[in-house]
Amino acid sequence: MSDAAAVRTYTEQEIEAMDTQDLLRLYKETGDESLKWPLVLRYEGLIKSAATQIRGVYSSFAQIDDIINEGIITLLSAVDKFDLDKGHTVAIAKATIDFLQILFGEPDIAA
Repeated sequence: MSDAAAVRTYTEQEIEAMDTQDLLRLYKETGDESLKWPLVLRYEGLIKSAATQIRGVYSSFAQIDDIINEGIITLLSAVDKFDLDKGHTVAIAKATIDFLQILFGEPDIAA
């Protein structure tokens, strides 16, 4: 059986029915990119909320949509860096640092 034949695809309904932890674990085990966006978009509301709260700080050089987009992109990166054995703290801390470095143009201090 070829690798292509072994790849399982999931319907939108199956993905929506999955618990977030199960979806994350499945993404990390398979690397299936079709699972990554639905996983990250589960946190879109949180990203929008955070962007709205910090909007005033960055209003002179960033629009709210730009902040939201950067938050989503940063979270996409954090999902790849997430270590199931260490938990979410490391990935979230790294993603936060990455996001702030993008906004302020700081060198990568967390590498």
